[in-house]
Amino acid sequence: MNEGRIAAAAAILALLPAAAPAAGEDASGPLTVRGAVERALERDPALLAAGGAAVESLEGVKMARSAFMPQFVLTTTPGVTTGLPLTVAGEPPAAAGARLRLTLWDPVLKEDEAVASGRSALSAGRLESARREAIRRTVAACARLWASERRVESARRRLAARETIQARTSALGREGRVTELDVERSGLDLARARHGLLAAETERDLAATELKVATSLPEGATLVLAEDPLQALPDAAGGDPVLAAIASDPELRALGEEAGATSRAADLADRWFRPMVIAEARYLYVPPYYNYDQYYLKVDTNTASAGVSVVVPVLTGGLDTARAAQARAKEGRVREQCRARENDVARAARTAAAEADLAGRELELARRGLAVAREALRVAQARAREGRGEPDGVPRAELEMADAEDGVSRASEALTGARLALLSLRGEIVALAPPPR
Repeated sequence: MNEGRIAAAAAILALLPAAAPAAGEDASGPLTVRGAVERALERDPALLAAGGAAVESLEGVKMARSAFMPQFVLTTTPGVTTGLPLTVAGEPPAAAGARLRLTLWDPVLKEDEAVASGRSALSAGRLESARREAIRRTVAACARLWASERRVESARRRLAARETIQARTSALGREGRVTELDVERSGLDLARARHGLLAAETERDLAATELKVATSLPEGATLVLAEDPLQALPDAAGGDPVLAAIASDPELRALGEEAGATSRAADLADRWFRPMVIAEARYLYVPPYYNYDQYYLKVDTNTASAGVSVVVPVLTGGLDTARAAQARAKEGRVREQCRARENDVARAARTAAAEADLAGRELELARRGLAVAREALRVAQARAREGRGEPDGVPRAELEMADAEDGVSRASEALTGARLALLSLRGEIVALAPPPR
């Protein structure tokens, strides 16, 4: 991964909060879609875990590169010698010492650096994918709550209409103008309407709980949405959705970066000439009482040396061959993963575009049905005021109105989900996230 890629990953990490606010913090006023997304991005555990993995990988790149930076250490090896002075723990006995070391070239360390760069690129891509998924999941939860609230209103309308029909049917039953079976059927319809309201309220409560968990709102917090999530979505840009999704997919780009890094590692492993070049300067202070002069012709208390070491491996027991084969195998695996990911992204983009188109058409049909139901209700009410209406004409028109409203809410929720999937694949969903502070 080049410097630009590292800078891009660092910029993504900067979007994550340094510390998440307290979980009990409440939202002030109605919650907008952008506000919900902001709270979710600050607290989503999957996103924070992906951020931690990206930080870990970035530090791994720094660790791999640090092997080629100057290294300076101070040493002391106090001790006594009997006979010829020998090294102790890799150092000759000395009161004090210093060592400056610089690795100029090491193909094995360069391979490790390339592997770490590829791993960091993959973590950065997964971080961006996690961020998109957190946004998509949060907006989908908003859409689910918005639609379920509309369905609760429809269920109440339906229940009120069924109560009106049941009251009239019961009265007719007492007068003997309808059969007992008709009364039982009307009572069953009323019970179903009551159950439908309970189911709608349960669905709304579950949707509210899901959104509270996503935004870390307390369980008892009042949650009111300020806008229709469908209206808050940005319009998708033009062009081929498949090409746009492939071009913007972060994990696909990351796999390409990882493939390039593994290719560099494989090229290094394939070289037959693999020298290790190390420059080092050392200083030792050897006091006279160490008695080095008994064994060496000339001993200076202050000893310094500097030089360059060139080591060329000749026989490694098959290690170099195995490393090269491993690097090539990994390169092949990553490139096949790139192809598989590209196919998956293309398939998902085509599906999302088709589903968004169908959902848009279904919403238009549902809205037309709602307009017809409203007109039918208006006509039924006008005829009832004129005394020309059919029996139960108004409540039955109310039932049709409630069914049409349910159709609009479900179609709107489906369209929101389909558009979210398409925007996420195209990378345009990040427009819902607040700008970095």
